Parts: sequence; structure tokens; C-alpha cells
Amino acid sequence: MRQNMIPFPRARWAMSALALVTLVALSVAAGAAPAATAHDQVLSTSPTTGENVDTAPKQVAMVFSDDILSVGAIMLIVDDQGRNWADGTLKLDRATVTQPLAPGLPNGAYEVRWRVVSADGHPIAGTFPFSVGTVTAGSGSASAGPASSGPATVSPQPGAADAGPAQAPTGAIGGGLPLAVVALLGAGGGIAVLVVVLLLTSLWKRRRSA
Repeated sequence: MRQNMIPFPRARWAMSALALVTLVALSVAAGAAPAATAHDQVLSTSPTTGENVDTAPKQVAMVFSDDILSVGAIMLIVDDQGRNWADGTLKLDRATVTQPLAPGLPNGAYEVRWRVVSADGHPIAGTFPFSVGTVTAGSGSASAGPASSGPATVSPQPGAADAGPAQAPTGAIGGGLPLAVVALLGAGGGIAVLVVVLLLTSLWKRRRSA
């Protein structure tokens, strides 16, 4: 005995299909969200941000929230004359990054400029200031500076060029696409969409043949 199927208006069917696709998109995007926001954070620095120390430090250290990858790391300690006082190899010990300084660091203001690759593979960068002793205008020019003549230069470690620009995602969505759809595509949810489309197509064909 053939059963009569209850008519299902096209508008309601289309709305249900859209709701199902959106639900899958949001589910995939929610699963991918933690990975996208898992960049390491700076827990502490030595000297601390804006600190004025009486004695010139021998090194600058930073502690992050997770282990730092051993590629693309660099740290500059620049005075108000643009000279870099970093001296020696940058040391990475799990989540701690340490840069030795050249001896004879004079009184003055300094800016630490750093760039590392976080545990999730994304490059992150930033700056923070500190000062030594009494800071006066042009204090960095009174000292002979590091042994090398002129501003010191630092060559990035192997792999630094491959790490990509160290900037956070802006979150801007182009092309007018819904955020859920963009997140789904970015998260590699194409397979999920394909499954949903095939399922809806099958249901539609069964409804037509009934």
C-alpha cells in the first residue's frame, strides 16, 4: 500500500537546508577557533617593560606561555642612536628566549625589538622599552658602543624568511560572504559541505519520486 507523503513547501525546505549548512559551518568553525587564537603570550621580561635599572644588564630575557620554535627568532636591543647592543647567539630554552648584550652598555634608553615563532607555527613580534641609569637626551652617543664600528647588524636565523610576516589576523571578511561560511572554508570544511549537499540532494530526489 502506497503512503501519501505530506507536501513540504519549497520555502520551508530551502530554509531547512540553509539552517543545516549553517549549523555544520558553525560547528567546524567552533572547532577551529582555538587553533586560530592559540598564539603564545609574553608572560614576563627581564628587564620588565619600562623598567629603569641601576646597573647595565648582561642579557635580556623573555618568557612565553609555550615553547618557542627554533626558527626565525631574533632580538635587537637598540639605543636612541639606532645602535644594536645584542651580542652573541640568541638562546632558546623551551619557553625562554635570552639575548646576551655587549659589554659596557652605557646609561640611556633602549628598545627591545623581538620576533619569534610561537608553538602553533605563527610568527609573533613586538617591542618593549627599558633604561639604564640616568637617562639624558642623546645619552647613547656619549659611549663608544660595541666593539664593531657603526651600528651593529643582525642576520636572521635560518628559516626566518619562511615564517611569514609577524602580524595578527585583522578579522576582516571580504567579498560579503557570511562569517560562518568563510570560517568553514578556512577550516577545511569543504568535505562537510559536500556531505550535506549530497544528503539534501538525495532527500530532494526521493521527495520528487514519491
